Amino acid sequence: MGKSWHGDGKLGQKTPSGGDVFPSPGFVGLDDAQLAAIQAPDERQLRSFMNVFLIANRLQALMDRELEDITTKQWIAMIMLSTFPEPPLLHQLANRCGITHQSAMQLVKRLQEKGYVTTAADPHDKRALRICTTAKCKRWGTSFAAAHAQSFREIFSALSEEEMAVFAQAQQKLYNRLMQ
Repeated sequence: MGKSWHGDGKLGQKTPSGGDVFPSPGFVGLDDAQLAAIQAPDERQLRSFMNVFLIANRLQALMDRELEDITTKQWIAMIMLSTFPEPPLLHQLANRCGITHQSAMQLVKRLQEKGYVTTAADPHDKRALRICTTAKCKRWGTSFAAAHAQSFREIFSALSEEEMAVFAQAQQKLYNRLMQ
């Protein structure tokens, strides 16, 4: 038998019953009896929908274990901050992250407490808050990218180049649909 279901998060782990942690096809972590209990007009859509959440949860758990000082959600906010040509307004960051204004405010507050960002009133609208990255944030991003590039390659090594291209295209289509 392989490693336990709640092992160290490495690819290739086995469940206690000896199956892959990420079985395919089907729901991640569900056996045939559990799958048979689920009825849907288009089972592939339901499976895909559920797997999006299950994979996201698993990735977040893996990342939270590897990240030092910040959470996965804080890391995503830091990445999104780097995509703006100038310090964004809080509501712009919230939109880019796909979260509420309130959630963005909490993320920014935590990142500010840790020294990764600062906030400043917008010169054109004193009520609006601009989020600025600090030198610490930029240093962290550089060191993280170097240290974890192999982890990302390992995660996606399960997909061929062609599958990766199709996967990325399908994700973008779904994202665009959800943003309508």
